[in-house]
Amino acid sequence: MAKIAHLFVDTNVLVQCRPFDQLDWSEWNNFDEVHLIVSRPVHSEIDHQKSRGGDRLAKRARKASTLLREILLSDETYKIVRDAKPCVKLFLDTTLPTDALNDRLDYSRNDDRLVGTVHAFDQIEPQADVRLLTHDTGPMATAKMVGIQFAVVPDHWLLPPEPNQADKRIKKLEAEVSSLREAKPNFLIEYIDDQGQAVERINFDLPRYEPLRADEVAELVERLKRNCPITSDFGKRDRSERISQSPSTFGLTEVFKPASDDEIEAYENQYETWLQKCELFFRHLHFKLQERDSVPHFNFVAKNTGTRPAQDALITITATGKLEVMPPPYHDREADLGDGDAGTPQEELRLPDPPKAPKGTWRVPELDLIQFAFKEPKMPRIRDLGRPLSRDPNAFYYKPKRPSDPVRSFELECKQWRHGIAPEFFEGELHIDFRERETEGSLECCIHAENLSNPIRKVIPVRIRLQSASTLDIAQTLVDACS
Repeated sequence: MAKIAHLFVDTNVLVQCRPFDQLDWSEWNNFDEVHLIVSRPVHSEIDHQKSRGGDRLAKRARKASTLLREILLSDETYKIVRDAKPCVKLFLDTTLPTDALNDRLDYSRNDDRLVGTVHAFDQIEPQADVRLLTHDTGPMATAKMVGIQFAVVPDHWLLPPEPNQADKRIKKLEAEVSSLREAKPNFLIEYIDDQGQAVERINFDLPRYEPLRADEVAELVERLKRNCPITSDFGKRDRSERISQSPSTFGLTEVFKPASDDEIEAYENQYETWLQKCELFFRHLHFKLQERDSVPHFNFVAKNTGTRPAQDALITITATGKLEVMPPPYHDREADLGDGDAGTPQEELRLPDPPKAPKGTWRVPELDLIQFAFKEPKMPRIRDLGRPLSRDPNAFYYKPKRPSDPVRSFELECKQWRHGIAPEFFEGELHIDFRERETEGSLECCIHAENLSNPIRKVIPVRIRLQSASTLDIAQTLVDACS
């Protein structure tokens, strides 16, 4: 049986210590596993601290909150934060403070609620090694008072203190001196992952959708016929008249025109054509799913950290190995600048709509004549009257134009890349050969400028692995949604 230490963490373990995988766990080598347990009082304190602005404590609380959210949204009840001996796992616990200590602890205080929760868990699991893990003396004293074991967070686990005002002023003066010495542009380039963190390599695990077999396609079409059968009900077959009760045509005579034989025949032909379109849709569905779910995005962020604008800046995004790149499919800024085809938003994945059977129509002949008489003639459309006549010198434009297909590299240019402003994001898609189970290569972001002595480069290794995913399950869901 595995030997496990159950450590109920105080808030300072999550917001004042280094990341779990960077801590020295040698003190716990006698255990096979260490379970770090986040109780309800600590979870509540994290939620409170994450909204306190932009200081380090709030940022660390937001990072801890993200870690806890991963556990809540996953199928597992824990997250492994260190995969070595001892294996360290992070848990969320909903145990309530014990009622047995109501006369000794003040549960309006967070520290007392934490100690009361550890006591309750200890009563539930009397055979377990249960302790409070904290760096604060207050919770230690409370735990000792009620007979709860505690473990002290070592000082070397803590993050270094934030710089004081004097340190900040010295740093600011050093930056100003450096600014005076270097009157030129300079760039910092980072790769940012989906969590907004700078990383030095990227790994993607993506689904690889298998094509549907011919018998699966045939069964899906039959299922579609059952869900959306061809109709033989085309409404009334006799012509008739009535007085309209509609407010807009009140008192006028409405004439019902039954569906004609030509309309019925056209509907039947359209139904057969619709089935053929659906069959083709199923045959190509794995491609559509691959485009929707298996196109990873990349994101370089670059900032001019120098003291002068970069003149005639050129940004090149390059892929190596079996990778290709292209800009994102849609970007409002590109559309506003008139920079070629900005793409279209991703459409919802759905089957073609079945044709509607003709049922005959009620018409007001007098109204048809009036509408025909006042129908405006179509005017030819004059395109691109709103296209800007000149380019913004501080904006970025694709050179020579925005690629619409995957390429090995693409470029953007900026006449004057200003310094001391917000960073620029250079986003795009990574494309691979989906017949390969694993693809490796690299991404490079390179910045040139007329007044930049040497190009600035950032190279990120990339590894993409594909895992089989069911196309049939999604196809069946789409069929069931079609009725």
